[in-house]
Amino acid sequence: MSTSTRQGMSGAGQGYSSADYPAGTRSTAWSGWVIFAATMLVLVGGFTFIDGLVALFNAGYYGAHYNLLVGNLQAWGWWNLVVGVLLIATGFGLFSGSIWARIVGIILTVVNALAQLTIIAIFPIWALIIISVDVIVIYALAVNREIE
Repeated sequence: MSTSTRQGMSGAGQGYSSADYPAGTRSTAWSGWVIFAATMLVLVGGFTFIDGLVALFNAGYYGAHYNLLVGNLQAWGWWNLVVGVLLIATGFGLFSGSIWARIVGIILTVVNALAQLTIIAIFPIWALIIISVDVIVIYALAVNREIE
């Protein structure tokens, strides 16, 4: 029995060479980070879009005494609708491995993190969670040096 047959049968504890993968494909730990970033962009984009819908159609959800840092609740709602759609589109672009999606993803997550400061007085924990996720996504997109 050849070495490759034994490795394929046992699998446990055996390393795989580049011959084990189809030609033209390359998988690294950073590829996983990019897939994670793409998934999180779609998720955060969905949350941001829903926040925008709530701000536009159910302003009472935020309470009678909301204090936004900048602007009013309706403007904030439209802003979140637009940013949410852009985040979702960029996340799907990252799944295809395009470089434009990485650059736009970094820019949009920086903008989204800064935009969350406008609601930090209303929902401080939620705003800090979204800012933290944005920072992790920025890390995943900025540190990866493999550009296809």
